[in-house]
Parts: sequence; C-alpha cells; structure tokens
Amino acid sequence: MGVDARWLANILLDLLRLAVVLIALLFVARFVDHRPFVTYGFRLNRRWWVDLAFGMALGVLLMSGIFAVEWAAGWVTVTGFWVAPAGIPFYVAIWTPLMLYVVVAIAEEVLSRGNQLLNFTEGFRPLGFTSAVFVAWLLSSAIFGALHVSNPNSTWLSTLYLVLYGVFLGAGYVLTGQLAISIGLHFTWNFAQGAVFGFPVSGRPLGGASVLAIAQSGPALWTGGAFGPEAGLLGVSAALIGMALIAFWVKAHTQRVSFEQLRANTFTLRLADQDREKIA
Repeated sequence: MGVDARWLANILLDLLRLAVVLIALLFVARFVDHRPFVTYGFRLNRRWWVDLAFGMALGVLLMSGIFAVEWAAGWVTVTGFWVAPAGIPFYVAIWTPLMLYVVVAIAEEVLSRGNQLLNFTEGFRPLGFTSAVFVAWLLSSAIFGALHVSNPNSTWLSTLYLVLYGVFLGAGYVLTGQLAISIGLHFTWNFAQGAVFGFPVSGRPLGGASVLAIAQSGPALWTGGAFGPEAGLLGVSAALIGMALIAFWVKAHTQRVSFEQLRANTFTLRLADQDREKIA
C-alpha cells in the first residue's frame, strides 16, 4: 500500500469510528434513553449552523491568542513551515489531523455533553432544574477530565485543568441546548493547537502535519510544557475568556443567559408516550 493510500486509510478509519459512535448513540437514544436523537443537541436549523461558525471562530481566536502571547514572551520560536512526515505532501498529510479532530469533536461532545450531561441533568431532577444542570455539568466535566488521565505527559494538574475545559466546552451546550458551539469550538481549538501552531494536543506531540513547526521554552506553569497549552495558565485564561465570550454571544442572540434552552431537551416526552399518542 502506497503512502497516500495509507493516509487515506487513516482518514476512512476515523470516519468509520465516527459512524460507529453515531449509530451506537442512535440505538441508545431509541432503546435506552427513549428520546429523539435530536434532543442530544442536533436541531440543525439556521441558528445551529450560525452557532457552529461562532464556535469555530472562537477556537481559532483563543488558540491564536495563546500562541501570540507565547511568541511575544519569547517562549516559542518558529522553526519551520508546512511540516509533514517525510515523503508525504503537506496538502495530503493535513487531511489526517483535520479529519481526526472533526471526529474527536463530534464524538466527544455528543457523548460528554449531549448524552452524559443531559441524562445527568434528568437524574438530578429532585435538586431542581438549575441545580441539576450545575451538578450534571460538573460531573460530566469531571468524567471528561478523567478520560485523559492516561494521555502522554499527563499530570494531576493537567487532569484538573481538563475538568475546567469540560466546563468550558459544555458552556455552549447548557446555554443553548444545542451542540453547535461545543463541536465547533472543540474542533478548531484542537486543530489550531496541533495542526496550525504545532503545540502538543492534550499531551500528544505533533505526529502529522502542521502549518508551523515550533521550539518551545518558557515556564511550564504558563505554557503547559510537554502536555500543551491545556496544562498551562495561558490555556486556562483562554478558557475563562472563552466562557465569557460564549455567554456574551448567547445573550446577544437570545437577550438572556440561562439554562432554559436546555430545558427543552430534558424531561421530554418519551418515545413510548409519543407512540401511544399517535395511536390514540
């Protein structure tokens, strides 16, 4: 199998993984959760696509800000451009991280936010709706952080920060009831981090293509060191700024910042009840 063929096989394998996740969740929605799949956060109307574009722009903006601060501080030096593995054209190699981060963004968001956060909210209903959302948001974020414990270069601090990133990525979902912002943000945050600026992504060093090759120094407390920006205070600062911008965006389009949009997805009429209504 030629080099280009192997790269194509990797892309197709990522797409297959995504298909398996989505098919499994369709099954879970129908036979376990007894809810329409769209209530996970996939009401694909015009607002959904606008929010997706905002999430993507936000991820690029925040990661660009991290790179700009590190470059200005002398903590990162650009050592090359259009980096790709030996013998692989850049325009071919870049498709691997592109598709990988698309798959990661969709799969992790629909699992961690669309499925877990939604079901936890329903499970903690006796606490009251608002309290249930906060508990579910934190619990799903803790699980998100724990899932990265085994990543290369992981530390207790990087895991703690990834819990915060779970809160960050979940902000768009709890404020809109849709996964558009979360998916767009997750995708471009990772893609810009690894495939544009050449940072490690959640502890995984650059292994494919990147627009920039960098040499990094500076205090790991701020840069995240070998784990990447997500383990540093610059990344944490970007996440906090990002949450504020998400809240501003939601308020600008809905005139309020609340969990009411998420309420429409929770405690919904179960499919069995819907079927009985149709029969009646």
